[in-house]
Amino acid sequence: HNAQIIDTLPVTIPKYWKKNPYICDDIIKACPFCSTFTGKKSKGNLEHLHIYCPSQHLQRVRSYCNEKLEKAIHKLYDYVSYRESNCSMQERNRMCTLQEN
Repeated sequence: HNAQIIDTLPVTIPKYWKKNPYICDDIIKACPFCSTFTGKKSKGNLEHLHIYCPSQHLQRVRSYCNEKLEKAIHKLYDYVSYRESNCSMQERNRMCTLQEN
């Protein structure tokens, strides 16, 4: 569907592209993953892509990145714990100052 619209548009971007619903809604604001995999038109902003898009590929990438971030945060807490009390987070009775703030 988007390919047909793109073929009918001029090569240069029109000055008032925001007023053209084909350009604005179907190309610029359309989520490329939803329209490609599900066939439905969804508006896709960054929040949609990073949190809500139901694409299996994006869900898998989000899960992978979230796991990596969580591990990095735990390593950072452990590092701060060693700097503060010379022991790991697991050996300590209380949280480090980074966790408390």
